Amino acid sequence: MSVKYKIIPRINSKNPTKPVKYYAKTIAKGKTDSETLSALIATNCRMNVLDCQRVLAYLEVVLKNELIQGKIVHLADIGNFQLAAGSNEFATKKQVIDNTSTNAKINFRAGKGLKKMMGEVEFQKIK
Repeated sequence: MSVKYKIIPRINSKNPTKPVKYYAKTIAKGKTDSETLSALIATNCRMNVLDCQRVLAYLEVVLKNELIQGKIVHLADIGNFQLAAGSNEFATKKQVIDNTSTNAKINFRAGKGLKKMMGEVEFQKIK
């Protein structure tokens, strides 16, 4: 099965006089929610759907707790989650205080299993 994409034009917002550039943009086929994931997992293992839902719900709780402690969370061949933050620049070290961090986000780095799958993806242009 292939991933569909379309070509979209983009104007350089920093310099609108530059020529338009064209980029490929993947098209989502929908969304899979946690209930559907639970049902899919349950069909492939000995857990029932409710147990799968509980595991996924508690995974979120545990993931939050581990990330807030500054830990990298490694989920087998799925990948790693890590809390990251940036800040504005300062002229001296003394100006940087505890609450100067901004732009907190969660970084995800794909593991071996997902990276392998990415090497097998085929793309199909739509009109």
